[in-house]
Amino acid sequence: MGLVGPKEKHVDSWVFESLARLWLRSRKAGACDEIIALIGKMQDIHHDVPAFFRPTENLYVLALDSVSSYDRHAGQKVLNLFNEMQSLSAKGVLPSPSLRVLSTVVGSLAKTSGRGHVRHAYEIYQLILKKYDLGELSEPLNPRTLSALFRSILRSADKESANFALEVLNETCAAARNHPKLVAPNIIVFNTILVGLARKASPDEAWETLELMITLAKEGFATAPDVVSFACTARALASVVTPNTLHRTNSLVRSIMKLYETGELLPDMHLFNILLSSYKIASNLEEGAARNALRLLERLEELSEKDKSLAPELISYRTVSEALLKSKMPGSLAMVEKVYLRAKSLATAGHISPLDRELCYTAISAYARSS
Repeated sequence: MGLVGPKEKHVDSWVFESLARLWLRSRKAGACDEIIALIGKMQDIHHDVPAFFRPTENLYVLALDSVSSYDRHAGQKVLNLFNEMQSLSAKGVLPSPSLRVLSTVVGSLAKTSGRGHVRHAYEIYQLILKKYDLGELSEPLNPRTLSALFRSILRSADKESANFALEVLNETCAAARNHPKLVAPNIIVFNTILVGLARKASPDEAWETLELMITLAKEGFATAPDVVSFACTARALASVVTPNTLHRTNSLVRSIMKLYETGELLPDMHLFNILLSSYKIASNLEEGAARNALRLLERLEELSEKDKSLAPELISYRTVSEALLKSKMPGSLAMVEKVYLRAKSLATAGHISPLDRELCYTAISAYARSS
């Protein structure tokens, strides 16, 4: 780029923004450094031609976008850019950081690795909520910003990340109740959280998140649980056995069946297989878990007569058999044989996949124990 003299007032800041956009679109690895260099040039020239070459918010946003898109370990660069913006804002060169800027910083930090960057993203998110309380922001927060923040929190290896995510969620819901038109976590945000909690095997936090979804939905927010919500919660319940596993699984099944009967939910066998797995893990502590697994299987067989999408699969019969084998419930071993023979009949008729080794082994084990 050539030199710009003090009298060349036909060149304005938009020229620098145009160059920055070209670098951003180039998708080159060093694009972010080139845009940051442009900002540096503008700051230098601003001393000589202050009326025309003042750094702009758009240029900083382009730099932030570039850093987060092409450098996943550039959290410090993001913070440096944001700190520069705040400094220039204090001097009156730039306006106070807008929601667009703050959201971009949160999203950029959320894409980078490191516990410290997650905390910085949360601190800036808190600044957004504070500005809403003070009436300094009037635009609604994009739910994608929330999803990025929660995804970053739950991607962290921190052992307390599940608890931290729940703390931030409760804070968010409180803000939503105070500013329903500005902060409104939707079902995508909640499902993002539930996916992360299921991966972290956090059944208590997942259950609390689902209950919060239902509560907000009753208050008029777009958070009514869908198949993904229930499946992620069930997967979390199936990950670790707790004294509440059976009770919560029963509650999930009742809710899903009720919504299915009213036509508000279209569950599939993927969801029900996860619920059967939850019953199986609960059978380690509760005798009734295996019985409920068998009842659910039989209920699905009944429903499948009219709705083929709910026809139990090979994995369904295997899971129930394994739950019964684990159970100390009287007569459970005989029930394993019943389930095995039913699966064998369906496999012979071609309705399910051929029996696998695991199901056969479970049936043999049950027979050996009962002999």
